Amino acid sequence: MPTARVTSDQPPPSRLAVLVLLFMTLTPPQLTPAAAFGTKVEPGSRDCFVESVPAGATIAFLFRVTNGGSFDVDAVMTATTVPALDFHGRVSLMHTNEEFFSMRENTTTTVVNEWRRATEGSQTYTAPSVGVTHHGLPAEVTVCLDNGFSRRSPKWVEFQFLRHDAADAGKDPREGSKRAEEEVEAELHKHGSVLFELATVTERLRLVGEADQVKLASLIRIIQAGLVGNLVLLAVMAVYQHRALTRFLLRCAPEQ
Repeated sequence: MPTARVTSDQPPPSRLAVLVLLFMTLTPPQLTPAAAFGTKVEPGSRDCFVESVPAGATIAFLFRVTNGGSFDVDAVMTATTVPALDFHGRVSLMHTNEEFFSMRENTTTTVVNEWRRATEGSQTYTAPSVGVTHHGLPAEVTVCLDNGFSRRSPKWVEFQFLRHDAADAGKDPREGSKRAEEEVEAELHKHGSVLFELATVTERLRLVGEADQVKLASLIRIIQAGLVGNLVLLAVMAVYQHRALTRFLLRCAPEQ
């Protein structure tokens, strides 16, 4: 009899539809595109990166969280420098005298900038010039990305370091130069500064574009999952209504 098929031991269609929807909505999206990102900061971990900045040079640091959790991360940027000397004559003593050697090892670390639960950020730092320190030793910039506040969600962070050297980089400050050469060098450094600013803005826009692409891909997956879930739900409801209506009509049909 057709009625025996309707009353089976299978779970109700409505419960099956709920299970299908829960499976499709709770399943995390594929994270294969994240392999192309800058770094993956695991939950509860901290990644640090170090860059050397010559005396008088400027470095720009840009970052953006492109995937993972709430798209946020803690970050801190520090600069480590050697204390300045009193005059140029002491530079040679730093390599021979124990007192000045210990002075070279006794560095100072300062916090340049700090971000809390930030999605993006940027910061520039200029190392002390030779005229200020009298030794010309480079500074050391350290950037740490911290995902310690997250318990389960890793964060994919893309970052970039851009450096703009000083006008007198690589030149002995005791050597003179012609006025024309100085003017040309100053003009080139001026244009280089403009290009450095443009490169910084361009890099920031690129990071924003890549983050938007990741969000768009995630949104497309969610929409596709929703469409498939709606189709499955409609199909299950159609089958359920067909069987229920068939059973109802069989019960209401007059016996012959």
